[in-house]
Amino acid sequence: MISRSLRRHWLWLILALALLLRLPGLERRPMHTDEAVHAVKFGALLEEGFYEYDPFEYHGPTLNYFTLIPAWL
Repeated sequence: MISRSLRRHWLWLILALALLLRLPGLERRPMHTDEAVHAVKFGALLEEGFYEYDPFEYHGPTLNYFTLIPAWL
């Protein structure tokens, strides 16, 4: 039977391998539609301090306001 420590090492190894395979070239991949809408709404909130809610778009105001916290840091 595999020990808990060995399983944990395998988990970290798989996670590191996944990051090594997925992160290079990440900036060349296009945004999904909901990410682009969120970026536009967040950009307006960050630059102008104004958020206009549209019920037909993907996210409500909570996601945009919580995204402000790391942007201010």
